[in-house]
Amino acid sequence: MASGSSSSSKSEQQLLEKLEAPQQMLNDDDDDDDDYSSKQMKHIALVVIGIVVVMSKPMGMIWAVVKPKRPVYAIEYGLISNATVPSSLESLIGNFRFVMRSYNLNTKTTIYYDSMKILSLEKKPGYDDIFQYLQHGNVSSNISVGAEIRYGIANWKSSPLRIGIYCQPANVMLERNFQPADCYVDL
Repeated sequence: MASGSSSSSKSEQQLLEKLEAPQQMLNDDDDDDDDYSSKQMKHIALVVIGIVVVMSKPMGMIWAVVKPKRPVYAIEYGLISNATVPSSLESLIGNFRFVMRSYNLNTKTTIYYDSMKILSLEKKPGYDDIFQYLQHGNVSSNISVGAEIRYGIANWKSSPLRIGIYCQPANVMLERNFQPADCYVDL
């Protein structure tokens, strides 16, 4: 009986090995697929990094040559003449004259202005009405400029860029000049 039971355990063991063999082969194939997909992901990541490095070199070289700087704006002259107050007492009518200078610090680029919109004259806090402005001889004015510009290098022009220029506050004198005011540039 001992020989019969040992032969049956051997046959059972062989049967188990035959059943486990296909399962083992499936597990080995899954490991190969995991290795293949992780290798593929590593290659894709290396290619993407390579493209970024290759594309950033020319951009860095252009930046090094051009060295872009923001333009500087300042209101150098402001005058209100022939000032009158309408019956509503909420506004001031007159000839408003401003001279705004632009300084392009980029020696290798040109700035082209496509359009420009200028807004002016906000009421100064603490003044009750427009007559207070007139009595003090100056008007506090926030001057804002919105423009579309293009940068140009040789024959190349950039796509339009919006620029905001804010000069706050500029104290404009009645019938005489005022102190220059620097402006903040939002590019």
